[in-house]
Amino acid sequence: MANSACQEINVGSKRGRSSDEAICVDRISRLPDVLIQHILSFLSTKEAMTTSVLSKRWLWVWTSVPIIDLQDTPSCRTDLNIRFRFGQFVTRVLILNKMASLDKFCLKFNLVDHPSHVTTWFRDAVSRDVKELDITIHGTQIFPFLKLPFALFTARTLQVLKLSQGVELHVPGPVSLPCLKVLHLVWIKYMNDESVSRLFAGCHVLQELVLRKYVGDNSTISIISIPTLKIMSIRFATGLHKHRLKINAPILEHLHLEDNLGLEFDLEDVSSLVESNVSVTWLENRHIPLLKALCNTKYISFNWDWYAKMNDNCRGFECRWKPPRNVPECLLLSLEMVSFKGFEDVAYQLRMVKYILGSARVLKTMEICDDGHLPLELKLGVLKKLSMFPRRSKACQLHFN
Repeated sequence: MANSACQEINVGSKRGRSSDEAICVDRISRLPDVLIQHILSFLSTKEAMTTSVLSKRWLWVWTSVPIIDLQDTPSCRTDLNIRFRFGQFVTRVLILNKMASLDKFCLKFNLVDHPSHVTTWFRDAVSRDVKELDITIHGTQIFPFLKLPFALFTARTLQVLKLSQGVELHVPGPVSLPCLKVLHLVWIKYMNDESVSRLFAGCHVLQELVLRKYVGDNSTISIISIPTLKIMSIRFATGLHKHRLKINAPILEHLHLEDNLGLEFDLEDVSSLVESNVSVTWLENRHIPLLKALCNTKYISFNWDWYAKMNDNCRGFECRWKPPRNVPECLLLSLEMVSFKGFEDVAYQLRMVKYILGSARVLKTMEICDDGHLPLELKLGVLKKLSMFPRRSKACQLHFN
């Protein structure tokens, strides 16, 4: 890197020097501190620290970067000494960092031998008015989930909070996160339902919510009512247990749902939706209220992967989809474009395509994409078959890819 920082230039003739003499000029080191710190902010803290070997000018520049981004190595999972040294390294970085306020504190590590040390790191970050906190703990069942210090839930400057895996959400009192706009809770554990309710209630300007839940995380999360929410992504791995989720987000614009066998959605107010992505394994009657609630969405992506989930003994099963008695109003009057991916030329898919082509009045484009396994002769036959279907919209163009 030192070589790359030097550029050779030819200088005009001077006394005692030839005109083609090369002079090495370190242009990067001449940049203002603020600009150098900004450049180093795109590196991990460990990478930024390595620049200290370039020259005396670079020795302590990394200590003035407002971002701390630390990640341990896979060896920490099995080696106690390496885990201990990583803990010492994190503590040393926090001590040497000179910034009174932090833009971001990102910490990804494997196991927690001394939870008190970790909570001290978090308190230090909060005391520096941290704006973004990103914590991922790759633990095992041998080690307990890490409980976060309550000070984190009253951090007045925190704008982004991302918690993943070996973290337990325990909120014993009222939450006050006046600036929090982004919240990610991914495969973590919850102390109880009250902790979740208190957290949501204390986020008054929350705009983005990502939830990934698994069986046995101690929380049901039956209601999500956040009036400021604009983006939401949900995946609940509830197994075969029945679970009903009520969503009330009047200005929600983007929604991503990954369905589970036991999950039922009740969308009370999602009238502002612009884009929806829904993935289901089995299409069932319980999805009807969900589809009705999404009918006014401008862009809908509906992924139905039931065939891929079946084993070889069930491959002969044929989906018995039947067209509804009454054509949905959104399909009749609003639908302009359809992209059907994973087409396999099976009977229920042909029925769906035929029904949409024959019902949508303002449809402009119907795109059919096969799964890449159809032979060329079969593709030509399918295209001919599809071309014969009547179209309600005279302007509709059919494309087969």
